[in-house]
Amino acid sequence: MTKPPTSDLSSSVRPVDSSADPQHLFPTFETLDEPIRSRLALAMSAAREAGAILLGHLGRLEAVEHKSAIDLVTKADRESEAMLQARVAASFPQDGFLGEEGGSATSDSGWDWIVDPLDGTTNFVHTFPFFMVSIGVRQEATRTIGVCYAPVHDQLFVAVLGAGAFRNGRAIRVSRAAALNEALVCTGFPYSRRELVDDLLPKVARVLRTTRGLRRTGSACYDLCLVASGAIDIYFEQGLKPWDLCAGTLIAEEAGAHITGYDGGAFELFGSDLVVTNGVVHDDALNVILAGTTATTPAKTGA
Repeated sequence: MTKPPTSDLSSSVRPVDSSADPQHLFPTFETLDEPIRSRLALAMSAAREAGAILLGHLGRLEAVEHKSAIDLVTKADRESEAMLQARVAASFPQDGFLGEEGGSATSDSGWDWIVDPLDGTTNFVHTFPFFMVSIGVRQEATRTIGVCYAPVHDQLFVAVLGAGAFRNGRAIRVSRAAALNEALVCTGFPYSRRELVDDLLPKVARVLRTTRGLRRTGSACYDLCLVASGAIDIYFEQGLKPWDLCAGTLIAEEAGAHITGYDGGAFELFGSDLVVTNGVVHDDALNVILAGTTATTPAKTGA
């Protein structure tokens, strides 16, 4: 174990309210079918409760454990996941559960929950304020509910299949960027990046040469929600897990995003790479950034 850095950031964050009205957070809540409505209410409440757990540990960790050289896990991750699994089991004991930190249960109901109790653990350890709780719920293997909560910024992103995507109760939509030189791009790097650096850096170089800029938050859930809300136009990353993607991809899609694998094929939750865009610049993201070929959309001057 290693001793993490300390910070007083936790004293300046806003409090969370785990009892917020579901109708306020998801305006069409009452129109949803009961099995979805009840699970959505739990997911939103539990996400905020998990956020409160994380804030309670932020800047106060006594030790950090290593899954690998740069893959970290903390007491906060484990406490958050234990609470989430306990709440699901108490309300829906027949539902399945898959959590990043090892929590699991087999589904006897056709419903399963795929959870990242703290997406952005390295950020959390360093008190870099970009991390999320991610709760995805599937019905018969179809992503149906997505909830991502950023406790430091008190932003709750919510989506239901066919019912849209919302941030703190307001509808969100992807950007209108029409060409690569109008696009702000976000990416992340896998834990195996030290071995893959020669493959990763050419893609980064192409982003820097062809787009408006590059950002990296260190949280896949955050990146997906930023595409959904129109702040980021393109997001791509490899080496991801289903708990990184289940909730955030649904939120992005319900906000109008287009998602594929690096090869342009259908997105697979249990795959490992994806490209997420506003749809307009998707082909260019695949061709120019990933493959290094020619743009299909003419660049606009003055961007």
